[in-house]
Amino acid sequence: MEKDTPEQQQPDEPTKHTRVRLASPRKQLERTIQKMAQLSETPMKAEKQVDLLTTMAGLQVKLLDMDRDAKLDALIEEIEQLKSELAAAKNQSDDALQRMLEQINSERLKNEAEVKTLKSQTATLQAQNAEIMTTNAALKSEKSELILQVPTLRVQIAELQLAIKTLESRTAEELYAEARAKAAATLNPT
Repeated sequence: MEKDTPEQQQPDEPTKHTRVRLASPRKQLERTIQKMAQLSETPMKAEKQVDLLTTMAGLQVKLLDMDRDAKLDALIEEIEQLKSELAAAKNQSDDALQRMLEQINSERLKNEAEVKTLKSQTATLQAQNAEIMTTNAALKSEKSELILQVPTLRVQIAELQLAIKTLESRTAEELYAEARAKAAATLNPT
């Protein structure tokens, strides 16, 4: 009797393939910023929080850039569409043409104002990012200073422990005698 090998066996059902649809980059970026905002509310070291906030500010700038680019692309497409409509309208009367030009100009001005607003928001976020970077640098400097103080403090601790051991090894009578001698020297400086 022969045994069936995996190559000889045929599946009863065809294999099913499922497709996974990924979220758009914008949605992924928004989710990441949202998760980072939630994470920033948890207690953590100041340096880590500064790094987290710095990264989050950079991602917010990217998100604003994506919004600005999307609006700019839409504006360019709209302008091209309006230009083609304008070319088709050249055959119409001057009044209709004038109204179209006014509409195009008002939309252009409105769109330019939106772009200026987005640029202003980007500049504000970049300024906040710079402040965070400065704070981060200051915290790193303070950390370095504290690290430099550690060896000195360890030496002081060792000296104090030695003094404690010395005092513990002496009897109470020796300590009283030494205290009396010091008190006498203080009272009689001659």
